[in-house]
Amino acid sequence: MSDFPKKCEKLFISEGYPTEYSHIAWGDMNMQFYGYIQGYKNAADTLIIHALEKGCPFVLDTCVFPVCFLYRQYIELALKKIYLSNTKDTEEEKKTHVTILSA
Repeated sequence: MSDFPKKCEKLFISEGYPTEYSHIAWGDMNMQFYGYIQGYKNAADTLIIHALEKGCPFVLDTCVFPVCFLYRQYIELALKKIYLSNTKDTEEEKKTHVTILSA
């Protein structure tokens, strides 16, 4: 893992090798949404593995709420994806329902 940026250094840069940076908005809309959803689950899984490997009560205690948030977000987005993929609603109705669900 690299050091944090120093004052006046750019946080986001477009240099380096493709395996060293994140790709945003790759693929079609379905693939992007899948990556977005899967990212929350992968992050939660990674935190759990890290916390269990450390075996430290402090690490476990401080990871529990972020892990719950990440899994909750993953489930919410997965349910929205199921709805959006299977409904016969119009695009306008989809936007309205997803907005109501997000409130």
